[in-house]
Amino acid sequence: MYTLGAILLATFCLRAEVVLTFDSDLEGFQALDWQDTNAAWSDEYGGTLMITTTDNWQWAARLQAGEGPFFEEMQLAMNNGGTLSFDLIVDSEGLPAGSFDLHIAAEHDGGDWNQVSPITVTHEEVAEGPVTFPVSIPIRPADNSVAGALTYASDAGRFDLIIGRSEGSAEGDTVFHIDNFAIAAGDEPLDEPPPPPLGGVVLTFDEDTEGFFSADWMPGGVVWSELHGGEDSGSLAITTSDAWQWAAQLIVSEGPLFTELSQSMVNGGTLVFDVIVDEAGLPDGSIAIHVAGSSDASDWNQTSPLTVTQDDLAAGEGVASFTVSIPLLPTPSAGILAFSPDATYFEINLGRADGSAEGETTFHVDNFRVVAGDEPLEPPAPLGPFDPVTVSFDFGTDGFQRAFGDDVESTVVEHSSDFGGSVRIVKGDNGMLEYEKIAEFDIAEWANTVLMSPMQQAGVLGGFIEMDIVFPADAIELNMDPGFELWIQFKNP
Repeated sequence: MYTLGAILLATFCLRAEVVLTFDSDLEGFQALDWQDTNAAWSDEYGGTLMITTTDNWQWAARLQAGEGPFFEEMQLAMNNGGTLSFDLIVDSEGLPAGSFDLHIAAEHDGGDWNQVSPITVTHEEVAEGPVTFPVSIPIRPADNSVAGALTYASDAGRFDLIIGRSEGSAEGDTVFHIDNFAIAAGDEPLDEPPPPPLGGVVLTFDEDTEGFFSADWMPGGVVWSELHGGEDSGSLAITTSDAWQWAAQLIVSEGPLFTELSQSMVNGGTLVFDVIVDEAGLPDGSIAIHVAGSSDASDWNQTSPLTVTQDDLAAGEGVASFTVSIPLLPTPSAGILAFSPDATYFEINLGRADGSAEGETTFHVDNFRVVAGDEPLEPPAPLGPFDPVTVSFDFGTDGFQRAFGDDVESTVVEHSSDFGGSVRIVKGDNGMLEYEKIAEFDIAEWANTVLMSPMQQAGVLGGFIEMDIVFPADAIELNMDPGFELWIQFKNP
């Protein structure tokens, strides 16, 4: 009959390290014959793994664990962490002079090598006879490591361990012995790794809006909120009442954030921030987050890096959280914010672009940070010519629309099936004939993006624009003498 104490003792004894003792063989280790080294079983010191190297940076013995108790304990160490320990035995015959660094390397199926040199042994330490050095190395998953550890992928299907010599002053053969090679996993799962430190300059909104203010020329605005900022923190709460509204503005002309933005125009950089949306802020539909930037030395440019939907809220049980990352560069392009390196101030606006939500919407922003690159940007490669790019208007106007400000009701800009697909433009009669805009066509990241890069190239290399213009005979009044002049204007924002 077993007592409760005996049962508990038996249970706790089940959790133990797995030890390779080398009493009679290599316990699965293999010699690596592709270097001038050797690994063999030795009956010295009660049975050991004996390793011989002839120079620095040589591997001699490898263990590949893909099944069995050692493999299973390594698998548990990927969850709980663990310790690899063994006895290193060195005598004066094996190290007649100088020193050597023991070298241990790790690899898993499909993974990269990583390695440590946990101990240096000198001839002086072993001159009087053999010495046993206990060696201990942490074993950790690669995504939750510590200094000096050997790491593997958490889902590794095989664990390799390789033993050899790294550096040292010993010349010729160096011989050492390994015994009691053990792996012991921890008893409890590892704590989650701490988040990496936030690089660059960070606005955390712990107590206020950190310089953001409401764009008072548009509905909506920004306020500090204690919601969604984490423990003992806060966030920006940005409210808009319709699509295409900016609500929060930040203008910086000095201080750490200005310096980091300026450096980003030399080294490149990244604008990163967290977006949090809850059901109260987005009761229906969707919103696209909108970010715009300008400076005293550059025009407005903008991007919409994130759309939040009702599906996102459902997946997050009423709260959806995202991290937005936007490249910062000195040259405008789709999906980035660009400023001039010569700017004396930077302005960044946050708001809403498009979306199906109706009425007021609110989203929160936290950990707004700018991280400049470490090295100056490479100079741009020489630009080459683009193949011609054509917008054929086969199925629509592709962005052609009535010119902004044209309130003549009879003016028409519409798609036509004539000529295989075209844009039909009818100028309404308002009694004026000089310099009137009728239709406009945007080339930007939100419209006709296929033309964006060739247009930018043409601004550097030069180029040309071709278009077919057809005037039906019945479209021009016969009494228009001497006729009229077609006026085409190209404008950069």
